[in-house]
Amino acid sequence: MPYKDPERTREVARKWHWANRERKREDKRRWDAANREHIKEYGRHRRGEESTYQRRWEESTPERVREQAYKHGTRRRAHKLGAATVEDVDRRLVLESHGAICGICGEAVDPLNFHVDHIVPLSRGGDHSYVNTQPAHPFCNNSKRDKLPEECCG
Repeated sequence: MPYKDPERTREVARKWHWANRERKREDKRRWDAANREHIKEYGRHRRGEESTYQRRWEESTPERVREQAYKHGTRRRAHKLGAATVEDVDRRLVLESHGAICGICGEAVDPLNFHVDHIVPLSRGGDHSYVNTQPAHPFCNNSKRDKLPEECCG
């Protein structure tokens, strides 16, 4: 029977997922291996056959695709949430200005696989600017969610 308190339910689930993350990853690997054809078919269905040009371009320029998705998605969200400052933030400049170090855990970040984290989250009134951004591992950034630095365990 689920808890009556939804916050308690989320907290219990978070703790279980954190404690069993390797088990979950292994289960996902096994499921993916057993369902390769299903995954391929689903991908073909989602992409559609007419999108081969777009797909080839995305495969040949992954960094450009990431930059565009980040730039358009984050700026739009910042405007929507009423951020006071909305700058054009270049992912590479954020990475270079912090020495390719994760702002959450303090370890080196892979330049081909990192997130740009908002120190004060947009949902908490933070700005989309160089002053309020830092590079982060995808796992660290997803774990931080919308917490302020003092609320996050890092």
